[in-house]
Amino acid sequence: MKKQHPRGFLGKSHPEEVRRKIGEGNRGKKTKWIRLVCESCGKDFEVTPYRKDTAKNCSLKCKHGVHGERMKEHYDRRGRITFVERTCENCEGLFQPHIANTRRGYGKYCSSKCYGEVVKGEKHHLWNNGSSFEPYGIDFNNKLREEIRKRDNYTCRECNFAQKQLGYKLSIHHIDYNKRNNRGDNLVSLCRGCHTQTNFGRDEWTKYFQGK
Repeated sequence: MKKQHPRGFLGKSHPEEVRRKIGEGNRGKKTKWIRLVCESCGKDFEVTPYRKDTAKNCSLKCKHGVHGERMKEHYDRRGRITFVERTCENCEGLFQPHIANTRRGYGKYCSSKCYGEVVKGEKHHLWNNGSSFEPYGIDFNNKLREEIRKRDNYTCRECNFAQKQLGYKLSIHHIDYNKRNNRGDNLVSLCRGCHTQTNFGRDEWTKYFQGK
């Protein structure tokens, strides 16, 4: 494990004797330089091994030059942000998103309303045949939920974070995803994060909790 100097050593230097010993210890050791090609000017340059995966340019001039060229694409000659014309994938209307957004995979819809229409219902990646609209059984009330939390010691059964630590009440999850099956052995306390994870791979989660 790499040792670090205590903060009290910051701004200070080693005594002369210590520096002499460090120098003697490093005497004869040669730095192994690695040769790379500058992405800006194409010239060869050398770096130490620890910079071989991060060094891209041979100098600050080349580095700033590359960054400047990239930024030019985002602004016009007057320094104004560059927009591009696109057709909304939902309503097919024309709109102008920022060019940077289009390169990140965004800028497909002209408004949040159009985006919402595209991902709602069966088109949403978490859609599960409308099971979220099924009603809970009449006995799945606040009293029952509180009993389950108390049974589980007010702790998430997956990550073991306590309700007091989280700062909110734990959710009660139906292990077999049947909202009308409110038996105690089919209910488990989960934090919001773990409860969200159970929306994926439902069969695996069912087996997992039933085996606990």
